[in-house]
This record gives sequence, C-alpha cells and structure tokens, in this order.
Amino acid sequence: RLARSAADRGVVVPRLINRYDQSIDDMGRLVLPSSHRERYADGAVLANRGDHIAIYEPGAWDAFVGQLSEKRAAGEISRMEFNLVLMNAADPKPDSAGRILIPGWMRAELELGREVLVTGAGDYLAIYPRDFVERLADGDRTAAFAKIDAMGL
Repeated sequence: RLARSAADRGVVVPRLINRYDQSIDDMGRLVLPSSHRERYADGAVLANRGDHIAIYEPGAWDAFVGQLSEKRAAGEISRMEFNLVLMNAADPKPDSAGRILIPGWMRAELELGREVLVTGAGDYLAIYPRDFVERLADGDRTAAFAKIDAMGL
C-alpha cells in the first residue's frame, strides 16, 4: 500500500524551500524544522543522494521508487543501480519531539558532523554538512543563477 502525503491527508504544509541550521544529537537524532514536522508525522524516508541526505515524505518516496522502477524496466538503469538506491535508504518515524534517527552509516558516508544544514529541495528536505553553502565556489553559484535567468522563467 502506498503511503499518503501530508497534503493528501488534508494537512497544509509549507513549501520545501529555505535553510535551517540544525544539530544532530549524540544519539544520531535530527530535530526536524518545526515548520515541517507535520509533513513527516506519519514517517519519513531518508535517502543518500551523493552530496546530501534527502528526507522524503513516504508518499513522495513511493512515487520516486515507482519512477525508478519504470527506468529499470525500460533498461535505463540496472538492477544493481536500482538496489543501490534502495539499500542506501532508511525509514525513521519521528518521535514526539519531532526527531528522526539518521543511521550511523549514513552520517559516516556523508561525513556529517553534529552541526548540519537542512534545506528545501523542492520534492524533499535535504541534509548537508553545515558548511555546504560556504564550500560552493562563487563561480558555481553565479553560473547556476545565470543558467536559471537565461531560461526566462
């Protein structure tokens, strides 16, 4: 059975935008930004996306995996690539304080310390090392904004 999103349950949730300075406690738990806790009340799916951890709503994760399954069936990705995505995911349930456990192996792979940056990423929230934005080269940032401006959106 596919999970329902907060919006499907009639919950008004904020857009997945903005930046939040957050901390991971000694037990590996991240307090979700207060404005997004209701979105993940029924659970979350964490996925390693290379340079960050995605925090999906269960329904959004199911949709993503469905699209990925179609790519696998069409031969665009291999079974191994499909499995790598799934084996690098976890499904924590927030506690009453709005904290989710980020598995130790996931924190280690992304070299996350205690202080992290949680950002909106359109389809999900993303967890980056706290200094992620500062580490971006000015040229990369400028090029990204210029590319979007050139699209005329």
